[in-house]
Amino acid sequence: MDIEQTVETVLLNLQRIQRFHDGLPSAVYAYGLLEATQNSLVQFPDEPLAKFLDALHTVLV
Repeated sequence: MDIEQTVETVLLNLQRIQRFHDGLPSAVYAYGLLEATQNSLVQFPDEPLAKFLDALHTVLV
């Protein structure tokens, strides 16, 4: 997965969390969001966007 696909995954999960803001589906999408942000930093440590996603992950956790 490249950084653009990671960003698309993050955005999709954010949209789904917004739609299902209460209940189990939002928790599943939140987990997907956190996983995608964490993986982006592992796969692309020097990518500025990955660093941003990691900061987002830190704030959300």
